[in-house]
Amino acid sequence: MKKIVEYIFGKKLHIRDERIGSLSARIRSKDPSKEYTWSSETTILNQSRKTVFLLNGNHNGPFESQLRLAYRIIDEFDSIIKQTDIEIRKKTNEFGNWKNELYLSAIMPNIHQTNEFELVFDSTNSESTRNIGMIWADGTIKEIGWQ
Repeated sequence: MKKIVEYIFGKKLHIRDERIGSLSARIRSKDPSKEYTWSSETTILNQSRKTVFLLNGNHNGPFESQLRLAYRIIDEFDSIIKQTDIEIRKKTNEFGNWKNELYLSAIMPNIHQTNEFELVFDSTNSESTRNIGMIWADGTIKEIGWQ
């Protein structure tokens, strides 16, 4: 059965990254022009739950530019939180305690081959559907929305 799964979906490869954990992807070809999505799940900073990282890459691993941007998001996380708080408070009072109620659940490229990433904050309460989503590029929040 394993051979059939590998034939259909590709062989699962793992790469260890000291900052974002073990990245994995299913690789069907060693053609460097073929792109794959590498994923990782790790707890960053003071977050209460794990953050999922999705990065573009090829059979060798995530593209270096994608890794650098993921690291930058981690490094600038406090600034992202402050910017998010400012943007939310400009438009609503609904999310007064969002920093304690939500966690960074996902970091993923927004548009292929750009420096834009989508950041998603989800509720720590599994019963709640509250969330915040944003487009982050070059240290700035370009778009933000919530429910």
